[in-house]
Amino acid sequence: GVATAHIILSGALFLASIWHWVNWDLELFRDPRTDDPALDLPKIFGIHLFLSGLLCFSFGAFHVTGLFGPGIWVSDPYGLTGHVEPISPAWGPEGFDPFNPGGISSHHIAAGILGICAGLFHLCVRPPQRLYDALCMGNIETVLSSSIAAVFWAAFVVAGTMWYGSAATPVELFGPTRYQWDLGFFQLQIEKRVQQNIQQGQSLEQAWSQIPEKLAFYDYIGVWEIF
Repeated sequence: GVATAHIILSGALFLASIWHWVNWDLELFRDPRTDDPALDLPKIFGIHLFLSGLLCFSFGAFHVTGLFGPGIWVSDPYGLTGHVEPISPAWGPEGFDPFNPGGISSHHIAAGILGICAGLFHLCVRPPQRLYDALCMGNIETVLSSSIAAVFWAAFVVAGTMWYGSAATPVELFGPTRYQWDLGFFQLQIEKRVQQNIQQGQSLEQAWSQIPEKLAFYDYIGVWEIF
């Protein structure tokens, strides 16, 4: 069901983008004062913001929490116990911990509610004429270029989580990060476990044989990330 939902959603987005690309000059709105065809860009923004907020809220409130979905992939810091489970939202300061999966649910719920409210606001409230002219809200180039700020912020966050790791980028699904290799994260854990096994009376060969294959593999493929 999850795979089917993602395939259908991505396919719909592809079709929508192609349709809008072909019909880029489509005029869906009319100026209420003159009844002339015109693109009401603030209203278009409100529609997209409302729909994206609804999708964001649904993901956090239903998919991640397991109310209507499987949950998300969670694991330990070393990527050894990964599994799918429902996640409860973390509304306290711990929700800001990038390695706390509860923050994923609470973030999407909060951001979704904000997006829904902001979308409804832009659908129902018209901007003053001075503000409309000052921000060039009727200029499609200005509207599109202003979205760079939002896209840049999202790209900045994704790049950071992929470099340093987070609950949204588990090792089993995305592989070790460069930051983990620079710290010798898996190598230190392997050496620690070997020393503990030796202290328990095991031979060096026995101690190394107790190391999980996943842990050794993560350290091994981390070497190739350097090159």
